[in-house]
Amino acid sequence: MFAPQTTSGIEEELALKLVCTADDDKEDEFLARAAAIQEFTDRVGLEQKQLCNRLLDAHADVSESLLDALTDLMAEEGSIGIDKLDFDLNIDVDVGDAFLQDDEIQVF
Repeated sequence: MFAPQTTSGIEEELALKLVCTADDDKEDEFLARAAAIQEFTDRVGLEQKQLCNRLLDAHADVSESLLDALTDLMAEEGSIGIDKLDFDLNIDVDVGDAFLQDDEIQVF
């Protein structure tokens, strides 16, 4: 009923099983690397969001401190009106950057 397998037929079958096993191992390694890369990407994305939130909080704190300082200055000087103050804040809050640009504040 069954044809007897020759030695070369058995070797071919074993070689095929070995290739399939090697491919499965490579696929498992690939899936493990892909999962590690995805985990890293997710973690970096979360850290970028957290950094952005911290930068926005720092910006809000600096703005509040600046407003308090200007209010105190106006109260002390009395003659300085808000219309006479000219200041420029240049803050870059791009989440791709890790640091803020230098703030430029000029009072004329």
